[in-house]
Amino acid sequence: MPSRFIPYTPDVEAAVPDSDEMLRTAIAKTERFIAESVTAEGTGLAVRDAHAKGYGLLRGEVEILDELPAEYAQGI
Repeated sequence: MPSRFIPYTPDVEAAVPDSDEMLRTAIAKTERFIAESVTAEGTGLAVRDAHAKGYGLLRGEVEILDELPAEYAQGI
């Protein structure tokens, strides 16, 4: 069955107003937990705050190539 493309319009997504601050808070809390775990866990070693493959953070860029058909040239 062929896929139906949904053209991008601004109403397709909504930015979270405080996302940068929320990201900084999550990183700071994770760093603090790991740093404090050296003594809090009683092992003398840092302890992971979660499963090693449970989540991740990233930042990226998308380039839309000029020769793409219009239905593909709409970003992510």
